[in-house]
Amino acid sequence: MDRNEVENRHPPPFVEYMGKRKTRACSEQIFLENLYDAQVVSRLAQEYASALPYPHTSITPVCHEHKLINVLKQLESHLTLSFKETDLFKVLQSTDLASIDSDEYRDACHDLLILRDSLYSEKFRDFIQKVTNCPPLASRVDCSCNVYPQGGHLLCHDDVIGSRCISYIIYLSDPCESWKLSDGGALELYSTTKYPNVPATVPSGAVLPQWNSMLLFRVEPGRSFHSVQEVYAKHKSRISISGWYHLADPSISKVEHASATTLFQRDLVLTEQVHQNDHPRLVAPSRQVSQFHQLGYSPDDRKYLEAWINHEYLSSEGMIQLEERFRQQRSMILHSFLKDDVVHAIKSAILSERQKRASLRHSHSDGFDAGWVLCGPPHVRRFFRFQGSSGTNTQGESADLGNYLTKISEYLFKSKAFGHWLTKVVTRQVGLGEGTIRRFRSGLDYTVALPYSRHYDNQISLTLCFVDDFDIASKHLWSSGDVGGYTCHMTPCEERNAAVAEVYEAEDDASVLSVDPSFNTLSIIDCAGGGYDFVKFLSTSAPSDRWDISLNMSSKDA
Repeated sequence: MDRNEVENRHPPPFVEYMGKRKTRACSEQIFLENLYDAQVVSRLAQEYASALPYPHTSITPVCHEHKLINVLKQLESHLTLSFKETDLFKVLQSTDLASIDSDEYRDACHDLLILRDSLYSEKFRDFIQKVTNCPPLASRVDCSCNVYPQGGHLLCHDDVIGSRCISYIIYLSDPCESWKLSDGGALELYSTTKYPNVPATVPSGAVLPQWNSMLLFRVEPGRSFHSVQEVYAKHKSRISISGWYHLADPSISKVEHASATTLFQRDLVLTEQVHQNDHPRLVAPSRQVSQFHQLGYSPDDRKYLEAWINHEYLSSEGMIQLEERFRQQRSMILHSFLKDDVVHAIKSAILSERQKRASLRHSHSDGFDAGWVLCGPPHVRRFFRFQGSSGTNTQGESADLGNYLTKISEYLFKSKAFGHWLTKVVTRQVGLGEGTIRRFRSGLDYTVALPYSRHYDNQISLTLCFVDDFDIASKHLWSSGDVGGYTCHMTPCEERNAAVAEVYEAEDDASVLSVDPSFNTLSIIDCAGGGYDFVKFLSTSAPSDRWDISLNMSSKDA
């Protein structure tokens, strides 16, 4: 699933062998023989059909213990993994196991090949059909090994691509140590809301990746939403062999309302949730239609802005440099943008949040009690938006941060003086509208890659970011990219129709700009010509949450 590939920061070296698969009979048994008993099949079928939030079942144990241990050893010794990171995931993944049929692999990976061939054998496909009550399945092999080390994750999606019918996962995580909730890495399952094909913002169930278990679920558009929770464990990895069974008759495949389709549509269904126990409500995508600011930066404008913005960005020499930089690069990152006295209270509130949070991880219930609303749905985005104090308890550091950022948005970004300053810097008329005040909680929040709004031919993205980078170690973590939270802008050379593709295509031809999170930093990005952007999933290892004010504004030639 290589969609919108971002620049790999420190990927391990890898070599992939691509060979031709040779069909062979599976004469050795790796699955437990009692799986095929009529009573076992009936019990599993009942569990599958009655499971919530959608049909699924977990089979434990599924394989002969010694055989599966051999499979794990062969994976570790002979299979090369490639590091992959996109807006949706961060994982180490093998090549398609269908391709490893050379004599070298046949000798070294005997039990692995037995498992692969047994998975797609006629006998086991018949077992899968009986348990899941699905249509006839093809013999097509579609599987790989996936390893999620600490920080690995996979965001919410429904798996619907092409002729996929049943998704399966066989877990091979450390047979000597049970997987615990504190290790992370659970498969999270999402229920759907009262709105068709819209998942709840938080998961309703989770399955731990226990050794020698196999999870099955039906792949259904707009329903089979799931994610892999971030792995917290430092000294062990979430290891699995996973893949899909495909329909023997691809013509009956249904892909309408699939998450892969909605991601490439510009008119998205978005939700907001005010309280933890409330149902999400539908909201319209924001559309800014404010009046364009004309060119005409004046001494009065500068005098107003001097109370907010650092002198170096307001001086005549500084603005000439900004104008020239934007003309040449079409983007700018302005550090220490606001004056120290303006951001002092914000820094104090972030430090207070850090002390209160200590080493505790966020839970999905965090953030509802301080004037913030949870934005979804999770296959598109998850973060908190500050809506102000009306009808809510706004005491505490989180509310203070929201109020401080609201003041900046109202009195600086909405001002005519700032509009005139920006038109001078980008040499275009700009229409400034409402800024979205966002909080991304570590371990939970993100946005996925979405096309820029279709409402404007020309756009400029403006984001003022605040994080805890107040010491050298924190600065290094943020700049490494390992903890996420960065903003990625991509301008592809041509449109992709991923909704009907069999796999997501890598955007190797894209121009990629990655903006690391840092305190009091303003990014100004020219989005003319189309493209995508996202805020990468923020890891629990991040020094803090991320707060920002985000504006996507229209622009036109002066």
